[in-house]
Amino acid sequence: MSTVLLVTLLLCNERQIVLLQKNVHATRFVEYVCLQVLPVLSEVGGDAGSDVQLELLKLLAEMVVHCGELSSVDRCTASIYDCLLASLPLTDSFLIAKIYSWFG
Repeated sequence: MSTVLLVTLLLCNERQIVLLQKNVHATRFVEYVCLQVLPVLSEVGGDAGSDVQLELLKLLAEMVVHCGELSSVDRCTASIYDCLLASLPLTDSFLIAKIYSWFG
């Protein structure tokens, strides 16, 4: 996925977030990002790529509040978990083992 596509996705969804409310859910967006975008998010490179990745994760966090019931909760959770593990700088092997024991 290219940086341009991610920026376009961000711009469209930043505009729609103001329209979300109790009865207008972001379920489809959350599922799409979790299942289609997060697995390839690390492929976006360059200096602008890391900023776009961060902005997408922030937007996802804002949209999850307005999410209804997901059809594939396990896959979405695993995708978010893998993305966070890849982006967080963990240096202590004990800490990594502890995190795996919580979610494993």
